[in-house]
Amino acid sequence: MTFESPEVGAKALKSLLDSDRNYSTVSVEHGLARALNGFSESDIRLYRNGSLPFIGREASVGALSSVTGQYKSEPISGDVSSVADFGYTHGTYDLTDETKKVIEHGSYVRIWRKVDYRWKIILDITNAH
Repeated sequence: MTFESPEVGAKALKSLLDSDRNYSTVSVEHGLARALNGFSESDIRLYRNGSLPFIGREASVGALSSVTGQYKSEPISGDVSSVADFGYTHGTYDLTDETKKVIEHGSYVRIWRKVDYRWKIILDITNAH
């Protein structure tokens, strides 16, 4: 990324990583489907193992509404475009049952687009390990 100053780039990346962490927090507190509904663009693409892509917010939220357990993710890193309107994050996630036992662990990558000063997910891909 090339910004007018390193501070501008660092601030944009921090904002993106904070959005990713906030998405995880909302997921823990209110469920994965509700979190995706609030953090995604209407044209989101959602990729999950064993399924064709879910296209659009309604289909993606519908696909996640059947997920039981608590989903928590943590970004490892990310980057933003030079004008800070697109970015990506990647990290790991855990899905735990009601006893807090991990029932799925994996990696993710999310592509984000800035809309009205807020980061919104436009692509979400997970890969269970």
